[in-house]
Amino acid sequence: MRGKAQSIKNPRSELQMENRGKFGIISDLMSKALSVVNDGFKAVSVKKSPFNTAVQVNMKSITESGGELIMSEAKFSYGKLLAPQAGNFSMSDTTLTATVESLGESFEGSKVYLVCVFFDSQNRTLMVIPKSAPVVSSESSINFQVIIPDNLAFDTVRAYAFSFDDASKDASPTTYIGELSA
Repeated sequence: MRGKAQSIKNPRSELQMENRGKFGIISDLMSKALSVVNDGFKAVSVKKSPFNTAVQVNMKSITESGGELIMSEAKFSYGKLLAPQAGNFSMSDTTLTATVESLGESFEGSKVYLVCVFFDSQNRTLMVIPKSAPVVSSESSINFQVIIPDNLAFDTVRAYAFSFDDASKDASPTTYIGELSA
């Protein structure tokens, strides 16, 4: 994801303008995934909202290069549970199927979220989060299916997953599943 620092009335310094640009990129991205972020950062949010914690954690992933702010990765969760060990995904004409494998017994009873980020040729993004967060049973993998809108033009899609345990309020770290090209 890319962004350009906007002109600010009365800027204090170049660093302040850069930080304002970073904050805008992160808060825009995290607000699109608010329900996911609220679960993903609930356990580690002390004296601030899960959203504000997510913004703080993700500010470190933005760098400045040639006057542009570039975000190299996004974390939608931050927690203590073990992350899924493997995953893969594939795409048909209208459906993206992601499989999170090797969840293990420690994930039984946990919800697993999938976050798909679509990038077009200008590095603009669209985030797709399936409405359901399946609960892990004794099966060793979970399949997600995301219906891709017919008019969606994109170059790549990256998929991430994490789990959330309602009882302990812990989330696993975000796990990168993989990337596909259109």
